[in-house]
Amino acid sequence: MKIVVIGSDGIGKIVSPEGVEYTAWSGTAQASGVGLACALSPDDAIYLIPRIGFDIVDEYATFLAQKYEGRLDSSHALTDPRGNNAGHNVTVGEMWEIQLTYRPDPIRLEELPHDVLAEADAIVFNAGCAEMYEGSLIGEVKERFPHLFIYVDVHLNVCYLDHDFVMYYGPWPTWRTDLSAADAVQLNEHEAALMLDTGAPVGISAAYPPAEAIVEILSCGAKRVALTLADRGCIVCDESRHLSFLPAVPIDEVVDSCGAGDAFGGAFLAGLLTGKSTVEAALMGCVTGAATCQCLGYLTPSDLTRDDINATVSRLREEGRCWSHVTPETSP
Repeated sequence: MKIVVIGSDGIGKIVSPEGVEYTAWSGTAQASGVGLACALSPDDAIYLIPRIGFDIVDEYATFLAQKYEGRLDSSHALTDPRGNNAGHNVTVGEMWEIQLTYRPDPIRLEELPHDVLAEADAIVFNAGCAEMYEGSLIGEVKERFPHLFIYVDVHLNVCYLDHDFVMYYGPWPTWRTDLSAADAVQLNEHEAALMLDTGAPVGISAAYPPAEAIVEILSCGAKRVALTLADRGCIVCDESRHLSFLPAVPIDEVVDSCGAGDAFGGAFLAGLLTGKSTVEAALMGCVTGAATCQCLGYLTPSDLTRDDINATVSRLREEGRCWSHVTPETSP
């Protein structure tokens, strides 16, 4: 199996919601690729194609080779054609201080490695939003490569850089058109509120409780939606329109929750691609996200294997802690 992940990457100081500070890569390296590497077979190929600073692309490749033993291929990384991006210190909210950042230019279809896409099984748009891609890239990829499984991980609760390295929030006015090509969409409550333009500063407004938000996204043509609810778990739904609530996997201690949602997405996608139902795949995602919260920084296949994930899923099923049917009126 071959999977392509496109997004952005940089390196800098991270301050986790738990107050832990450390220096690490942020973006696709600590995102979908992590969950995919843990949940898939070592024989599966994972290609990371990030927008990344020209000066750090070699360091990035070295990090991936050392940390993931060649599981994550970054040979097609997209750098700034105008040269080095170093020296720009950027603070994003209270969590990120990115010292070397990605190029600000959007990703274009002609930049992507068409030979890799032609042989791939799926593509992950990690950071699905208007400023990330030129035109309607998600739809263009689906039209050019109709065999690809399209996974969109929405990111609307973070800031972006313009060409002058000024931070701004990236709206997504064309989300209904863009997500119509998606086989699966992942987002959290805050992102759903921004995307649906409910005006709610945090979480979903009364007009769109989580279950109704999912139905609204499915109505544009997306085939599956997973809406994560932090420590409450997640709600998933597919074309059957049966909404299922999965409670969060219990853990002893939350060490660092950075990247947990992205790790959820990687394992969720891995489950879907290996024939799991939407609910079973989401349970794999919950297990992987919980494991991420128990370690500082990066989760690797040496910390969590596919067998570990499957064993935990089986245990949760035996304990009857898996899921329950919900309606918009009973949203968590």
